[in-house]
Amino acid sequence: MAVISSPGEKKEFLYGILLIALLRTLIIPFSRFEHQNGVFMHLSGVVQELWLHGELESAMEILSRDIALNGKTYHAFANRALVQARLQKWDDALVDAEMSINIQPSVIGCIARSIALCGQGRHEDSMQAFDLSFSYCGAEQVNNLLLVKSVTLFLAGLHRHAIARATDLIKSLPGKLSHCYVAQAHMSILLAKSTLESHDYNCAIQLLTSATVPGEFTQLPELLTVSLITGWSFDTLRFEIHQIKCEALFAAGLTEGAVTSFLEMDLSSEKNSKEEMEWVADFRRRCVDKLIELGDVAVESAAHRDAAAYYSSALTLEPFSTNILIKRSRAHAGTGDWDAALEDANAAILLDSSHPCGYEKKLAALHGAGRYNEAIETLNEMLEKLELSPDRHLREQHNHYVNPSQTIAAIHSFSKQIQRDFPLILIDTENGRLCDEQERVHAFEADPKFKQLVSSIVLRVDNAGIDQAVREFFRYATFSHTWEGDEPLYHDMLHESIHDLAGSPKIRKLLMFCTIVREAGFRWAWSDTCCINKADGAALQESLTSMFQWYNESSLTIVHLKGVLSDSELGALVASLWNTRAWTLQEFFASKVIRFYTENWKPYLPREDTFNHKESPVIMREMALATGIEAKDLLSLRPGSEDVRQKLRLASNRFATKQEDIAYSLFGIFDVSIPVTYGEGQRRALGRLLQEVLTRSGDDTILAWTGKASDYNSCLPAEITVYREHLSPHLPLSISDDEMETLLSELQSTSTIHDSAVELYNRLVILPTPRLVSRRLNLSCIVFLLRTFSGPFSTGDGSPVRVYRATASALGEVEIKTSDDLVGLTNLVLVHPWFQCLFDPVLPHEDMIADDTESFALHGTSDSDSLVPHRNLARLSLPHAVRALQLPSPLDKTTRALRLFARLRQPFGALLLAPHSPREYKRVATDNPIVVRIRKEVSPHYLADKIRTLDIL
Repeated sequence: MAVISSPGEKKEFLYGILLIALLRTLIIPFSRFEHQNGVFMHLSGVVQELWLHGELESAMEILSRDIALNGKTYHAFANRALVQARLQKWDDALVDAEMSINIQPSVIGCIARSIALCGQGRHEDSMQAFDLSFSYCGAEQVNNLLLVKSVTLFLAGLHRHAIARATDLIKSLPGKLSHCYVAQAHMSILLAKSTLESHDYNCAIQLLTSATVPGEFTQLPELLTVSLITGWSFDTLRFEIHQIKCEALFAAGLTEGAVTSFLEMDLSSEKNSKEEMEWVADFRRRCVDKLIELGDVAVESAAHRDAAAYYSSALTLEPFSTNILIKRSRAHAGTGDWDAALEDANAAILLDSSHPCGYEKKLAALHGAGRYNEAIETLNEMLEKLELSPDRHLREQHNHYVNPSQTIAAIHSFSKQIQRDFPLILIDTENGRLCDEQERVHAFEADPKFKQLVSSIVLRVDNAGIDQAVREFFRYATFSHTWEGDEPLYHDMLHESIHDLAGSPKIRKLLMFCTIVREAGFRWAWSDTCCINKADGAALQESLTSMFQWYNESSLTIVHLKGVLSDSELGALVASLWNTRAWTLQEFFASKVIRFYTENWKPYLPREDTFNHKESPVIMREMALATGIEAKDLLSLRPGSEDVRQKLRLASNRFATKQEDIAYSLFGIFDVSIPVTYGEGQRRALGRLLQEVLTRSGDDTILAWTGKASDYNSCLPAEITVYREHLSPHLPLSISDDEMETLLSELQSTSTIHDSAVELYNRLVILPTPRLVSRRLNLSCIVFLLRTFSGPFSTGDGSPVRVYRATASALGEVEIKTSDDLVGLTNLVLVHPWFQCLFDPVLPHEDMIADDTESFALHGTSDSDSLVPHRNLARLSLPHAVRALQLPSPLDKTTRALRLFARLRQPFGALLLAPHSPREYKRVATDNPIVVRIRKEVSPHYLADKIRTLDIL
């Protein structure tokens, strides 16, 4: 509707209206004109045009002039009443309406009176007045009159009732009353606007959804009557329906529905006003923004399908938005629809090939689809685009990404680092071939997992991710079994696959091992049969010294129990051949995860659900029975210099095909590395091992044995079997609290020995631990010279063991049983080296050493022994076999010294030594411990004077 803002414009507009009306009057007869306006109203063309264009005052002026000239014109009064009603001059309108009825009752007069009463709020009177109008109309006019009544009800505020009446009217003659559809739709729009303002969005949506508009309706004469009475315009009806419905749906949060309604609008018409097109642009933007927001929220909550739907709706409004395409690509990727994700990424790249976001999403889609080579190519293409971009900002972004070559270099670095402690050779269970480290790296590069890893790293080198992926790929399993003779060796498989070798039982064993490893999810396997090149001395040395670590680094160890069948009863593991072999001991201890299988490759104890048999109470009970060591102690053993005696005891019950392997198989358990020399014999191999262990640990319990001496060093045993028994009586027994209190009372009552006890303490506390270097044992001890030596005497049982008797001034009579011939030997001595178990577990302080006494150790046996400075105070710990009392509070030095002296007076197993040269000794092996006890009258000063550090060959 035009807006006239100045008197000049109004005058010009009125002249135009009058001219149009004059022309219509000349062309169209009045009767025809009357039909065009409907059956209720009689209007001149001038009044109609003014009225329709909102110039109500001008229209009323003409009507008033007409009334003045023709006072008896009922329709002029009725028309003026309606104009005054439009001007909300309700009283004047009612006067004119009643004047019209008084002149001549008519439909239009009754309508005018009804509307005037309605305006005054007299709704009941209004409807009664309207009902009278039906008395003056023909049958063909009833439907039109009913529609006007519906409109009147709407004007009276009975909105829903009015719309319902119009709807019922439409239903009475469906498809034939177009003007009723239009009026009903317009009333629905007006009511919807009202409900929208009160935030009743659902009501507005329902009203507008039911509003139907016919194809062509703007020229319907029935609507002209409604327009004149109400001032309603139907020109933009369709647009308004969609516009308000869109706003209602949007306000209700039904953005996708709003978009659907928006897309149903006819926006191609040139009749759309500027305001309408501005609303279209604004609403489109608001919908796009809201849909993007909803999509982003859905992505954050992992509702990727919902997100893709939101972005798709947004794309119907902005089909060429790179940003939305990239977002939808991400959402599709979240659902696993890689093809759709790739399609969107490619579309984004076509729209903007300079920006990296499209390439990122394309790379992600290709990566997700398993098309790793294409993903890497896409990353390279993106980096090249950025590097060559004329945009400085984009060129700088090049440095924010990781070049695939950098990732590959990092993977190679991790591969090398992770495999540094791996076996030299592994079996590829995919093809059954042996592979060294470089070949395994090549296998990784050819594996899709490698390309997958490279294509997954875009913004930064993910060291943690690379480490995990590389470790996952190179995981391997180890084989623990008993050799059966003709096993497949390294040279047999050097150029062959295990699948190509003749089918012997030994090959079948290796094949079954590889099969189980493969089924467990590991590609790599290691067996000591074919994965060690024994012809290469350096490789053999590295394999034997590293084997414990290889088993420890493995992800799984498969144990094959030769001789144990699947129907074997519980306890078969205890007596199995596997539990007697030397190498299997370290294989068990080193492995973190272990599984036992029977000879016919069935799981041992199939009802055992624990995958790791080291965590199975049933399995560990059997291992405890087999070793004689509690399960918890077995599991607590660690490689190194701790629990030396316990480990030697475990090894003493094991056997090996090659005698040197008795020692070599313990390298990992003791964490030592010494040269491997097959052919040197068991004694030398064991001697070299014990030498290394003794020097590292200082554990003197290695010397506590009876039996044959080794020719490597006389203080070492010839056989490891001497350690089968628990500690012999060599070491003094611990003293109970009560007994110690009694002994201390006796000693404290004799004040003369206090100073000498402290002197003895000071001498012993700084003695070095035993060291065996180059086959020479450096042993600190208290020396007792044997006198009045006699024998040999027969044992009377026919054994080759001889009995000798001797005396020592501090020990009394001594009986020695040995197979060695001691006749002719002089200056034999007994020594007490077991000091580590005698000290209380209190760390030394400076006041423990006498202020006037330098730390020292005595060397040699001659009277001219000299004082030598000594720095080793780190060995004051209890041995594992003999545990001293745990003291609740620190002790003074005198008390500690007296407690030490009390323990020295307990029975102990002395070592028998014979002079080899003026400053060297050799141990004389005995068949039984030489258990002696220091006599009660011997003073601490005497013992201090007998402390020596001897060299023993």
